Amino acid sequence: MVAKGEYASKYPEIDYYYAYCLKHNGQYEEAIQYFEDFLKIEVKGKELLNLQVEADHELKGCHLALELVKNPDRTSKIIHLSGDVNTKYSDFSPHLIGETLYYSSLRFERQLTRGRVVGTGQTLVGKIMTAQNRGQSRFEQSKNKNLNLKYENSGNSNLNSDGTKLYLTKCAYDERKSKMVCQIYYCPKKGENDWGEAIKLPENINVDGVTCTHPAIGFDSTRNKEMLYFVSERKGGLGKKDIWMAEVLGDNKYGEALNLGKMVNTIGDEVSPYYHNTTQSFYFSSSHRPGLGGFDVFHSDIVDGEFQEPVNIGIPLNSAA
Repeated sequence: MVAKGEYASKYPEIDYYYAYCLKHNGQYEEAIQYFEDFLKIEVKGKELLNLQVEADHELKGCHLALELVKNPDRTSKIIHLSGDVNTKYSDFSPHLIGETLYYSSLRFERQLTRGRVVGTGQTLVGKIMTAQNRGQSRFEQSKNKNLNLKYENSGNSNLNSDGTKLYLTKCAYDERKSKMVCQIYYCPKKGENDWGEAIKLPENINVDGVTCTHPAIGFDSTRNKEMLYFVSERKGGLGKKDIWMAEVLGDNKYGEALNLGKMVNTIGDEVSPYYHNTTQSFYFSSSHRPGLGGFDVFHSDIVDGEFQEPVNIGIPLNSAA
C-alpha cells in the first residue's frame, strides 16, 4: 500500500492514482500490483466504483503494454522536427500539401475582443501554421486570412480527396455554455496554398452549441464514395467524444451523420480520425482502449464497409505518455 492505517482506509483511491502515475511512467509491472490492490478493496459510492472500472481498464493496458514492449516495431523511425516547427506549446495535426507542411499550434497569447478577454481559463489560442520543405524550413503563421482570423482558434486542417477543399475547425467561446465550442468549415482552393472564404458545414454536421472537430476525408473505393469523418460530443454517442461519419454529397451537402459504433467508439474519448485511401484502412486515437499511455493510436481494417477490431499499433508510435 502507498498509504497505511487510517489514512489508507479513508482514502482508498490513493492506490489507483499511484498506479496510474506508475503506468504513465512506463513502470507497468509495479502499476499492475497497485491496480490489483485497489480492485480488491470493497468501496462504496459512485466515484470510487467508477474508479474501479477505470482501474480494470488501466490494468488491461498494463498487461498489453508488457507484450508490446517485447515486440517493438523496429522498422519505423521517428524524426523529431526542429524548433522551427515544434515549440514548448502544443503542435499537432500535421499533413502535407505538396512540399508544404500544414499543422496547428496552440502557441499564441489570447487576444482581446473589443477590449476584453473572451472566456475564462484558456490563455492561448491555436492557429494554422505552414513550413516549407516538408517541415524542414522555418514555420510561419498561414498568411491566408480565411484560415486564421484574429480572434478565433483555428486548427485541425485536412485536405479532401481531390485537393480542392481544405477542411478545418474554428472554435469560439460560447457564453451560454461557458466553454469553447468548435465547428467544422472548409475553404475552397483558389491556387497554390491559397484558400477561399471559409464555409461552415450544415446543421446535420455542426450541431449548435456542441463541439464538432477533427475533420478527415477518406475515399471509399469499394463504394466509390467520399466520406467525412469527424469528432463530436453530440447526443447519441457512446462516450464523451465519439467519431462520426457522413457521406460527402457535394456543394456543401452531406448525408446523415452516423456514429461509428462500438467497434471504434468507447465510453471514453475517440479523436483524430485518419483514413488511408491506398490501403482503405482507418486510424484513430482512443483514451479508453487498452494501451501504453493516454491516447494510443489504433488501426482498423475496413472490410465490405465494416470496421474490424482495432489493433494497437504499438511501440515506437505509442508510448507511456
